[in-house]
Amino acid sequence: MSSACICHIDKNKCLWCKTNIYFSTFSQGVAINFPDGRITMLHTRDMADAHDLAELLKETAVNIEELN
Repeated sequence: MSSACICHIDKNKCLWCKTNIYFSTFSQGVAINFPDGRITMLHTRDMADAHDLAELLKETAVNIEELN
C-alpha cells in the first residue's frame, strides 16, 4: 500500500487505488503525481485555494476514470 493510499479510511474513495494518481498540497499549490513519475505543480494564491483546487482535481480525475 502506498503512503498515498487511503483504503484504510474508505476503499470507495481511494483515488490512489482507482487511478494511481496522487494529489498533494504544498505551501501555495497542488502537486499531481502520476504513475510514471511525472509531477505537475499548480500554484495558487494561498493554502485555502490550494485545498479547494486539490479537491476539484480529485473529483475530476475520478470522473475521468469512471468514464473509461
